[in-house]
Amino acid sequence: MNMFKAECRNKAGFSLIETLLVLALMGMFVGAILINVVSMFRGSAMDELEGQLWIAIDKGKQTAVFQQRRVTLSYDKEEIALILSGGSSMERFDLAHEEEGEIRIIFNEQLPDNSRYLIGGNVVTEREIEKVVFYPDGTCTPFLVTLEFGDYRSSFQIDPWTGNQIVPEVKEQ
Repeated sequence: MNMFKAECRNKAGFSLIETLLVLALMGMFVGAILINVVSMFRGSAMDELEGQLWIAIDKGKQTAVFQQRRVTLSYDKEEIALILSGGSSMERFDLAHEEEGEIRIIFNEQLPDNSRYLIGGNVVTEREIEKVVFYPDGTCTPFLVTLEFGDYRSSFQIDPWTGNQIVPEVKEQ
C-alpha cells in the first residue's frame, strides 16, 4: 500500500492552478477574437448601407439631369428605405439588414450665413430637412447626411455643385 502512494506522488501532472490559468488565457484569446469578428461584420454592414446611400444619391443626380426635372431623395423611417421621386416616377432603395440595430438616415442643411443658434444649451449650426432636391442643371440642395446603424455613426457633407462628398480639411500642426 505504501508503494502505491509513493508511485502516485512521483507522477508528473498539472496542478489545479496551472489548469485554471491556461483556461483563463484561452478564454481571453477567444473573447478577443470574437469581438474583432463581430466588429468586422458590423463594419461591413455599415459599408453596405453607405453604398446603398451613394447609389441613391448618384441615381438622383442622373435622373434629374437626363429627365430635366427636379428629383427628391427622402428617408422613410417606417419602411427603412430611401425614396427617390420625381414627377410620376418613384424608386425605392431598401436598407433593411439582417443584423440587429436601428438604421437611421438624417439629412441636415447648414443654417444660412454660418448662423449659430443656442437651443437648449446647445449651439446649433444646422437643421434637419425632410428631403434633398436634385436639380436638372446637375446641382442639389447643400446637405449633410448622417447614417446611423446600431452603435456606428457616419456623417459627411455633400457638395451642392458636384453631389460628391466634401473631404474635411486636415489642419497641420
